Amino acid sequence: METNEIMFKLEGTVLFSPTQRCLNGPDGSVVILTENNLRFLQLLLSGVTEKEQIINQVWKEQRGAVSESSYYGQLYMLRKAFLQVGLKESLIHTIPRKGVRYTGSVSQVSIGRKVDNAQNNDEAD
Repeated sequence: METNEIMFKLEGTVLFSPTQRCLNGPDGSVVILTENNLRFLQLLLSGVTEKEQIINQVWKEQRGAVSESSYYGQLYMLRKAFLQVGLKESLIHTIPRKGVRYTGSVSQVSIGRKVDNAQNNDEAD
């Protein structure tokens, strides 16, 4: 059986797989993203730029106040992950007093994956 996985191609070279939670560089480098990095990047790629909206979506499971240092820490980690796969950290552009924006190119790609769902039929008749 084959399933299609939606992936994103950043700058025409780096694959971002939300289901595998990773960035795959053209040189074979792979960076595994944390859950918060994953949410943050998905919001940026969908065009969300407002800091408050990003904080509310990324840390939605936390009922208490989230400090801005958490936001800036995730931003730092995401930029570092970009560097590790060959992207420029400046692709995540800071909008002073407002938030951040992904300024690079992004396209959606559908990758076919084979899923082995063979079942064990060793039951007695």
